[in-house]
Amino acid sequence: MISAVTLERVRSAMQYFGIELAPHEEIATANLNGYPVTFAVIGRAILIVRADCTTDEPVADGNPAKFLACNHFNAFNFQCKAAIMDRIENIVIRTECEIMVAAGMTDDQLRAALKESVDHILQAQKAIAQLADSMS
Repeated sequence: MISAVTLERVRSAMQYFGIELAPHEEIATANLNGYPVTFAVIGRAILIVRADCTTDEPVADGNPAKFLACNHFNAFNFQCKAAIMDRIENIVIRTECEIMVAAGMTDDQLRAALKESVDHILQAQKAIAQLADSMS
């Protein structure tokens, strides 16, 4: 049965994979493969799945390798996107998938979309790290 995607349904779907999401006000989080992963339903239209990797590289160093790696990744990948967060002391690599959920989803559809999104954002983190290393 197709029904609206809510954060509670996302939490339930992730339990199917043995993953317990910690609920917060508007989001849910989990540590997956060492990455903090955030799940958020925006206006019942979009489900965002996001992984952040805080590096030990200060923003002030000005090394462009990670920026270039994200740019290269985004040019050839359409499953998820990567960005550098540089408004804090150290660079954070962010990977993110957006799932359109406005029409609702069945439980099977939601589980499949979540699995694919989580796989993509975690694989993207590894790919960007490898790209950045090769560009340094």
